[in-house]
Amino acid sequence: MSEELGLTVCRLSLDAGRGRIRHPHQAGIAIRAAVFVDLACDGRIAGMQWPEIVGEPPPAGTLAAAVYGAVAQRRRTGWRRWFNHTTADREAATRSLIAAGQWQQDGRRVLDTDQSQLVAGQLRVSQRLSAGQPPEGLTDCVLSLLAGGAGLGGNRPVPRAARKLAKTWLPPLTAGNGNVGVTVQAVVDAALLAMRRASSVPFSTG
Repeated sequence: MSEELGLTVCRLSLDAGRGRIRHPHQAGIAIRAAVFVDLACDGRIAGMQWPEIVGEPPPAGTLAAAVYGAVAQRRRTGWRRWFNHTTADREAATRSLIAAGQWQQDGRRVLDTDQSQLVAGQLRVSQRLSAGQPPEGLTDCVLSLLAGGAGLGGNRPVPRAARKLAKTWLPPLTAGNGNVGVTVQAVVDAALLAMRRASSVPFSTG
C-alpha cells in the first residue's frame, strides 16, 4: 500500500532546519485536501459543491478513515467550510509519521530520518512550481500544488500562484475521469482559496 498523500504533504511541509512546520495552518489545509483527494481517487467520496459518500470506508486508523467518518456524520457542507479547522489533521499526520519512524521527536523539534530524501523531494516540487511545468501524474500534480501553496519546507505560502497553476495543470489530468476529476479540482481549488485567506505572497511561475 502506498503512503497516504496527506502524510507525504505533511512531510514535505517540514522546515528541516528549524525542526517544525513553519506554516501550520496552511499545512493543515493541504493535508486535509490531500486526504480528500485520496478518498476521491479511491472512489469513496465525490462532489462538485460538497463531499458525499459514494463508496466503502477506508481502512481504520488512517487519515482517510477519520475524514471519511466526519463526512458521513455531517450534513451537506460546502467544500470551503471543510478547511476552516484542520489542526487535528496536521497533528494526526505528525503522529503517524513519528509512529512510522519517518520523523523523530527531539524535544520541541521534529527530525526527518531521511534528510536527503526530504530535501530532494522539496527541491523537486519547488522546481516544478518555479518552472510552471506540471508533473505527468495526477498525484504528483496535486502534491506539488498543495505542498507548494502551503509553504513547502518553510518557504512562503504561495496559494495564489498555485491556484493559477492548478487551472492549467489539473484539467488535462482529470479530463475523462468523471466524478473523480470533478471532485479533485473542487478540493484543490477550495483548499488553495482557504490558504489565500491566511496569506498571499507574489510568486513567479516562469
